Amino acid sequence: MKKLICVLLALVMLLSLAACGEEKTQKEEHGTEPTPTTPVSDDGIFYFGSETGKQKLKAAPNPLDPAQVYSRIDFHEKLLYGRFVAEDQQAYTAEAVYETLTYSATHGFSTAEENLCTEPMSTLPVSVEMGPSACHYGRKLRGDYEWATLGLLNERGYKVDVLCTYTVSGNTVSFTPLAAYEEKMDENMVLQQILYTVGENSLEYTFEVAGTSLKLTRDGQTMDMKTWYFSEDNSGSISFAGYLAEGSAAFANMDHFSCTWAEDFTSIYLTTLQDELYSASLHNACAALNENGQLSFYWETEDEAGNIQEHLEHLIYYPGDGQSVALTDGETVYYYTESYTSREAVAIGEGMTQQEREQLQTLSDNEIQQIAQKKADLLEDLAKAYEEAGLNVSINTRTGEIALDSTVLFGVDESVISQEGQAFLQKFTQIYTSVVYSDKYADFVSRILVEGHTDTSGDYAHNQVLSQERADSVKTYCQSEECGVDAAHREAFSQSLEAVGYACDKPVYDENGEVDMDASRRVSFRFIVRLTAAD
Repeated sequence: MKKLICVLLALVMLLSLAACGEEKTQKEEHGTEPTPTTPVSDDGIFYFGSETGKQKLKAAPNPLDPAQVYSRIDFHEKLLYGRFVAEDQQAYTAEAVYETLTYSATHGFSTAEENLCTEPMSTLPVSVEMGPSACHYGRKLRGDYEWATLGLLNERGYKVDVLCTYTVSGNTVSFTPLAAYEEKMDENMVLQQILYTVGENSLEYTFEVAGTSLKLTRDGQTMDMKTWYFSEDNSGSISFAGYLAEGSAAFANMDHFSCTWAEDFTSIYLTTLQDELYSASLHNACAALNENGQLSFYWETEDEAGNIQEHLEHLIYYPGDGQSVALTDGETVYYYTESYTSREAVAIGEGMTQQEREQLQTLSDNEIQQIAQKKADLLEDLAKAYEEAGLNVSINTRTGEIALDSTVLFGVDESVISQEGQAFLQKFTQIYTSVVYSDKYADFVSRILVEGHTDTSGDYAHNQVLSQERADSVKTYCQSEECGVDAAHREAFSQSLEAVGYACDKPVYDENGEVDMDASRRVSFRFIVRLTAAD
């Protein structure tokens, strides 16, 4: 099921190609119409996969009514993430209405004053992209705003991409152009900081969503738009990744997916909340996607006895961009709206100080990826070392948390480390320091947090005190000579340790979304990377 979900997401995702500045349409630039390369529909439905699955889906159409689902779920900014293009830009260009707009161009090296423009622009956009991909510096611009790029026509017929913030209220979306924009570079022309000021005047539109379509209306004029993947501009292939947004419910226990779809090639990878990795197709798998918002899929699995099990699921989808999509079963909305770099930046920043997080935001996507890869390598090496030693340690490669079972370390409701716990910590820290302070990871780790956690039962104040006392006890023991850390690493390890108690604020959930009380009672180690060690 998890593998098939990735295939389905590929059908509704958009390849994000944000651009800034003036550009002509393909017909204006090359004198040719773009060639549609999207799949051919069958009775208004797009089928992807096996013929057997297709026949099963035809016999069991999606019973969910997209119009009803869209009408009863409140829209907000994340549900409009996506890239949309006008269905008939040529006709609109001839009839466009213009009004004077003040906005800041985003040409990089100019000062904020030089970037400021005032000129007549079309009242309706011919393209719009909403979400983190709306600008090539989207991750750095997240801040307190949601971002969008409006493609508006100037009087010469050129499309100008105007960077805006946007908000959603009911069925109204408001775009506010920036009044100032400037990029600060260092001596090597590496981006260090973006300075911007949000303007005071907004462009407001009422909107309607219907699967792959977005309709914007302003002053009695309406623009019918299509998600980029189903537009004539699409190149015929998709490559994307999506990460579960913080606080979102997980559909089918899915945390991360990445898919590449082309006419004759499909690659699928999926990470569940338990860090399981899947790749490949399921037997007789097929997806049926209706442009009005319906999404159905069928697949078969084989149990241990060799019996074939049939699976059939129905969903409604929201428009998405190349890095995000939202799905719903009619009641719950599942948000996969984080990109790789933004998700990795969040994971790397877990436990950092405010100053460290601000420094993290100045790093390029490539630097973030380098740090994330080295962090993953370190966690993998630690996991191998503990496995070879036969030590029971739980390592979450997504969050970086290395969890120790508190029942091994402490008695019930106690914070004094038991004899068994001391023996365990001796083995744990000797392996930990031998890997973390090896030549391979020299100077990569700046600090190590010892985190105390309780389950969700009992008095919160008591749990807070208990979690802090347990974290303090582990830290103190690890700093002692009795712990037996190699002399070459003892000083660096001892000075890097910090203890923090979280009470029951960070419980562990099982695959059904319920709190796992046993797993929640833990003491964790989490290393904080040195950001200057990106190389």
